[in-house]
Amino acid sequence: MTSPAPDTITVDRDRLWRSLMDLAEIGAYDDERTGLRGVDRLALTDADAAGRRQVITWMEQAGLAVRIDRMGNVYGRREGTDPTAAPVLTGSHIDSVATAGHLTVHPDLTNIVPARAELTVDLRNPDDAQMARAEEALAAFLRDLEKSRPGLSLTTRRMAKTAYVPFDEEVRKVIAQAADDHGLAYLSLLSGAGHDAQEIAALCPAAMIFVRGEYDGISHNPREYSTPEACAHGVDVLATTLLRLAGQD
Repeated sequence: MTSPAPDTITVDRDRLWRSLMDLAEIGAYDDERTGLRGVDRLALTDADAAGRRQVITWMEQAGLAVRIDRMGNVYGRREGTDPTAAPVLTGSHIDSVATAGHLTVHPDLTNIVPARAELTVDLRNPDDAQMARAEEALAAFLRDLEKSRPGLSLTTRRMAKTAYVPFDEEVRKVIAQAADDHGLAYLSLLSGAGHDAQEIAALCPAAMIFVRGEYDGISHNPREYSTPEACAHGVDVLATTLLRLAGQD
C-alpha cells in the first residue's frame, strides 16, 4: 500500500461528527409523520442567528480572523505566507430549508373535478439549446391541451430561469486527484439544483464536492442522512483540495 502524499489531509472524524450534530440541535424539531428528528433553521430567524454564533465560536477557536459583512455573511480568514496572494475560498450556508410538507387530515377522495388547480413544472438541462426546445415543447403542449378541453383555461408564468453554469476544469481536477489520493471512488456529475457556488463561479474559478446520501440521496427532508464516514471522506477531500489550491504558485 502506497503512502499518502504529504499534502493530503485526513480530518478528525469524531470531532467533525460531534460538530455536525451540535449544529443540528440548533433549530431541531421532531417530525411527526416520519418519527425522525429534523432541522428547521431558516435564514434570518433566531435559530439561524444562534447557528451563526456557534460557527463564529468555532472559527475563533481555530485561530481565524472573523468578520461579518453588512448582509450578515460570516468570514473566517487564515493568513498565508504571502499576504498579497489571491485567497482560496470555501463556504456554505448554514441555514436550512423549512420543515417538510403538509399532511392531509382526511383520506383521499375520488371523482372530484377542481375548479382551479396550480402546479409547478421544473425543467432542467445542461444544454441551453435543448432547454429552449423543451420550453417550446411544453408551451405547445399546453396550447394543444387548452384547445382540446372545452372550458379549460390555462395561465402560465415563469418564476425563475438560470443558465447552465460550468465549473472550473482545473479545480475539478484538483478535487478528483484529492479523492484518488484518499483512495475514494467518485463520480463526476451534474447538479440540477441551484447552489451558491453557481453564483461564485461568475467571479472566480469554482467547483463543488458532494457527499453521498443514504435513502437514494433524498434531501430537504427529515430522512436526509449522510453517514459519519461519508461526511469525513467529503471533508478529507475538501481540506486536501484547499491545501493544494492554496499552495499553488
